[in-house]
Amino acid sequence: MRHMQIWFASAWLSAGLSPSMWEDAAFVAAAFVVGAMVGSFINVVVCRVPQGRTVVHGRSACPACGHVVRPRDNVPILGWLLLGGRCRDCRSPISPAYAIVEAACGLALAALAVAEIVAWRSAGSSLPLIERALVLDEWSWLSGWAGRGVAALTVVTWGLLARGGHVVTWRTTLVAAAVVALLVAAASPSPARGLVHALTGAAAGWAAGAWAGGPAAHRILILICTAAAGGWPAAAGWFRSLWGG
Repeated sequence: MRHMQIWFASAWLSAGLSPSMWEDAAFVAAAFVVGAMVGSFINVVVCRVPQGRTVVHGRSACPACGHVVRPRDNVPILGWLLLGGRCRDCRSPISPAYAIVEAACGLALAALAVAEIVAWRSAGSSLPLIERALVLDEWSWLSGWAGRGVAALTVVTWGLLARGGHVVTWRTTLVAAAVVALLVAAASPSPARGLVHALTGAAAGWAAGAWAGGPAAHRILILICTAAAGGWPAAAGWFRSLWGG
C-alpha cells in the first residue's frame, strides 16, 4: 500500500501537480459524489411528492414492472450506465433524466467547491482548502459552501417539481430560506451582518418574484437572492483580488 501511495504521488508530481492540488482535487471529487447522491434523493422527491407519497421510507422500484431496485443498481449515475438505461428485470427503458439530474447536482456542488478553492487561493494562501479546516481550525467556509449548495440543489428540486405542475408551499419556502440564511451568515466574518445581508436578499427575492410573476419563480428567486446576498462580501473580496484592488 505504501509503494502505491508513493507511485501515485510521483505520478502526480511528474504531471506538474503539487500535493496541495491533489487535496483540492479530492475535495472537488468528494463534492461531486455528495451532489450526485443528493441528486438521487431529489429524483425520489420529484417522483413521489406530486403523488402524495412519503420520501422517508419505501425503496425505489421500476415504474413498469414494480420490482424493487437493487442496491447495486441504485448507485447514482453508474447504476443507470451499467444497466444500459433499462430495468434489470423487465428491460423497460429508464429515463436518462434520472442520471442527468444526479450528474447536474454533482457538478453544481463540485463547481461551488472550485469557487471556494479559487477564493481561498486568491487570498494568497498556499494551504489546500481542506487544511484550512484541519490545520487552521477554520470551518466557517464549509458553512458557506453548504449554504450555497443547499440553495442550488433546492432550486433544482423546486424547478423540477414546478415542471411537473407542483409548487412548494410557503412554509417550505421559508424554512429553506432560513436554513440557507443561517448557513451563509455563519460563514461571514460577522455572522450578524451576514444574516442581515441574507435576509435583505430574501426580501429582494420576494419583491423580484412578486414582480416577475409565477409562484414557482417567486419561491426560487427568494432562495437564490438569500444565498447570493449572504455571500456577496466574500465574492466582492475575490473580485477585488483579481483586479489587484
